[in-house]
Amino acid sequence: MPDSAAKILHGDASLYRSSQARYNDYMSSAIILAILGVLGLVFSILNIFKVLSLFTTTFQHICSVSMFVAFIILSVYCYRVAMFNKTKISKEEDLQDHVIKYLKDAVTNDILKSFDEPDKDSHEGFNRNYFKNEFDDEKKNDNNKKVDLYKIEREKKN
Repeated sequence: MPDSAAKILHGDASLYRSSQARYNDYMSSAIILAILGVLGLVFSILNIFKVLSLFTTTFQHICSVSMFVAFIILSVYCYRVAMFNKTKISKEEDLQDHVIKYLKDAVTNDILKSFDEPDKDSHEGFNRNYFKNEFDDEKKNDNNKKVDLYKIEREKKN
């Protein structure tokens, strides 16, 4: 049961993302943005002091410095969100373990089988049984017509 529950919770089509997954995503984003921001600032400073001469105007220098400062600010934001998600990981894992344990204890094979066999009183079960019976009746009528036609043909031959 734990494997299938984890598969349901963390499957590809699932909308649920665990705090651990969010923590990993935000932390990797924070690290990448910090590295890019610092390297970009170093590049921009080298450009300002004419060690590198890729940008030549003041406007280009302002744009590059502000962009890399924005990267650093975003990395700090991502780091804070990652730390917030890290605090929720243990609570979420405890809750998940509790739910899985409850399901193991409470859900029996009879309950699971009841989902495969709809209740006759339920709306869904009524529709399935109604259409099944209607289809069976039509099939019986078609077979009866074929038998009647066969009898008529046979009597004509005699």
